[in-house]
Amino acid sequence: AAIRGHGTALGAHFQSLLCIAEALASGTGPPGSSAGAGADPAAALNTASELYLLIFREFRSASQQTEVLACLLQHVGGRANSAMAENAEGMCALRTLQRMVTCPTARLQVVSY
Repeated sequence: AAIRGHGTALGAHFQSLLCIAEALASGTGPPGSSAGAGADPAAALNTASELYLLIFREFRSASQQTEVLACLLQHVGGRANSAMAENAEGMCALRTLQRMVTCPTARLQVVSY
């Protein structure tokens, strides 16, 4: 809630927020935390998904949104050797991408090259 509607003011914190979402999704926890000890993996994945969506919606530049998408795609391919059913990180990223596509408030800025 503290991020919603404040993307412009929080521009300097984009990388930090993205780093937190990445750490939560990968199960390592935020930098400097002791994640893993008693942490709930499902809660961490849900939080990561919500944070990715929030970052994507609030930070509207094409480069920032592309970076969010790149992070999600890394989660999908990060454990390519494991079965997708066992890859909770990848499945979370795929569900997040699906939500981005179906959510009318998460509009991707189209960039032509």
